[in-house]
Amino acid sequence: MGKVNYKVVKANREQMDFIFDNFYKTEKRNDISVVFVAVADDKNIIGYLVIEEKITEPPINAVIWWIRSIFTMPEFRRNGIASALLKEAIKHAKQANVINLQGSANPTLKAKMFWFKNDFCFFRYGDKVENTNNPEEHGNYYHMMFRRINRIEKEQEYSGFHIIKAEKEQVNSIFDEYILGLGPDYFKDKRDEIFALTALDKNENIIGFIAAYADEMYAPLDGTQWIIPYIFVYPDFRRQKIGSALAAEMIKSAKKADITQLAVVRVHEAVEFWYNNNFDMFHWSAVNKVSTAVVAGLRTL
Repeated sequence: MGKVNYKVVKANREQMDFIFDNFYKTEKRNDISVVFVAVADDKNIIGYLVIEEKITEPPINAVIWWIRSIFTMPEFRRNGIASALLKEAIKHAKQANVINLQGSANPTLKAKMFWFKNDFCFFRYGDKVENTNNPEEHGNYYHMMFRRINRIEKEQEYSGFHIIKAEKEQVNSIFDEYILGLGPDYFKDKRDEIFALTALDKNENIIGFIAAYADEMYAPLDGTQWIIPYIFVYPDFRRQKIGSALAAEMIKSAKKADITQLAVVRVHEAVEFWYNNNFDMFHWSAVNKVSTAVVAGLRTL
């Protein structure tokens, strides 16, 4: 079918009933907060986006929209309907002060590339499984996807210290003292791949650092990400914006190096820090009424 005229709107009750009665029968309607529909000139629904709203726990108290399903009827595909649905959802999310969109991507090439081209971060889990009978099937990894909606715009101003790229000796010291001893096993063979920035006081003493290593993104995603295993500020120098300055400089360095995204895997109790420094969060949950996240990420390209 050729070009079709349509409009995208937030679904009313009648349209939501139609979606759940005809397309999305497996889900409970109580769990669904928002539905967007693409409506053709003849009033027929030709696509939809189903979203569940979630609220994180303190200290963030942010609203998240979890993407449950996006669908375009086959005969109307290649008309930009999915992109229009997502664009409308992002517009409403901004108005509703939603902090991010997140979900689990379909493991096919087309589905992954759709979200990737729309500035979502990806992070893998599970094992790589190739299906030789279907070249578009890329296994059960890179399913986590998330995109920050409202970023916190602020000028990074600091004094009393400066930040430089770490020398090899400093990188080795950081690796031995912090990453090798405290990091998960998959960091242990990354010594030669570590890129680090150090914060120095006026006497050129190291008072903080941030480290990252390059990791090629798996097919079908084309690019390199920097994974941040550690950021540290010595106790006597905390609460002086040193950590935020290190994070900001790491973002700048990644952009200059054409790095596709940054990812933080040691989030834990540092959720508030990464949130305040414009990173996206995936899979918020509450532990003792405090928000935690599986991973934080930020698209730099």
